[in-house]
Amino acid sequence: MKKDIRKFLGKKLCEYNNEMQGSHTLHQLLEDICSSHSIISMSQNNKVLSVYSPKAHEAYHVIVDSIWHIKLFEEEKIIQFYKQAAPQKEFKDISTELDGKVMGDCVKIPGDVAEYISNHDNLCIWIHPDIESLVKNNFVKAELAEAKRQTKWAIVAVIISIFALLASIITPFYLDDTTCDAAVVEAYAPITPFYEYSTVQWEHMDWLHYRPNVADWGETIGSRISPDFPMEIAVEYWDKLQKTKTYFHQQTLPLRCNASKSIVEALNQTESQFDSIFVKCVGQEYYMRLFPEVYNEVMQPAIDNLCETIRNSQ
Repeated sequence: MKKDIRKFLGKKLCEYNNEMQGSHTLHQLLEDICSSHSIISMSQNNKVLSVYSPKAHEAYHVIVDSIWHIKLFEEEKIIQFYKQAAPQKEFKDISTELDGKVMGDCVKIPGDVAEYISNHDNLCIWIHPDIESLVKNNFVKAELAEAKRQTKWAIVAVIISIFALLASIITPFYLDDTTCDAAVVEAYAPITPFYEYSTVQWEHMDWLHYRPNVADWGETIGSRISPDFPMEIAVEYWDKLQKTKTYFHQQTLPLRCNASKSIVEALNQTESQFDSIFVKCVGQEYYMRLFPEVYNEVMQPAIDNLCETIRNSQ
């Protein structure tokens, strides 16, 4: 209930603040509260406040809680009261019957609440200019709200760091034969960039020292070149692939040092595929996407087979 009342009061204060004309009073605010909470009316006589509602017990708590929050807003400088030029009308003393029907039960609200309303019935409400920001931040000032947000994110970062640390400590104890262990990951690392045309560092290859020419491919491979294939394109492909083949060999040297015979054979077979790519390209009609498509078609199965061999040897 209190949370709903606080939210409603914040909404009404924002509406009052956005209106260009007119002053707003506690009397008007209480009328809006009554209208939205099925309270038929209120009357005040000798500082005894009478509230008429089909649910008198709930109406009692609505009025008391509303005044409690309004007092808090006043203490927190969210609202202030000031005198206006003309006296404000008092609550209308209404009959509890209309056309012979009972309008609702009556509940008395004497004491401090009734006295507070009586003392403020002739006062207008000043509303803090930043009321919309305050309502958005649940009536916390912007600086404090930002500090709370920063603290929240700092706590989240610490929690994530703790979980990451725990994961790094616990994970090795749960690795089994079906899990890609550190040794396998280390073996795959230099190989995976060659799996697809798009992941090969072609610009880096251009800076390698090896510079072949047309005679470097030998008579056997040269005989496989289609007469209609552009020679300048063939030289470019050969240059790229021989550099990449050399680079692949360099990157996999650490793996070769401790590798089994089956892995070494698989590495040699994979290296030979760079020559196969060249032969497959130059043996057909040239088109724009020829090199990337043939590269993937040849190298992906070869590297899949190499990785499987490494995996089975662990």
